[in-house]
Amino acid sequence: MEGKISFGKESDFAEGIMKGFLVGSHKILVAKIDGKFYAVDSVCTHAKGPLDKGPMKEGIVTCPWHGSEFNVKTGDVVRGPAVEPLHKYEVTVENGELFLTV
Repeated sequence: MEGKISFGKESDFAEGIMKGFLVGSHKILVAKIDGKFYAVDSVCTHAKGPLDKGPMKEGIVTCPWHGSEFNVKTGDVVRGPAVEPLHKYEVTVENGELFLTV
């Protein structure tokens, strides 16, 4: 599945909140940080842990399985054991509706 996909309303997200979505076959984590929306894969690159089930603090999400940490804004690994970054997706807002480019 490719293209621009609607996945919710801007008003569904409070600052600092993240949510997991299934978009086609993609498990995606979306977070609102500093008033902007960011989206990355929601599956840890180390052992496929569910990142949407882990905590997020100051834009860093922690995998609940082995503690790998990722920057939600960039997808970069902050702390291992993961070494591969998360895939990042573009999020746009149009008339209060959120769209993800997959």
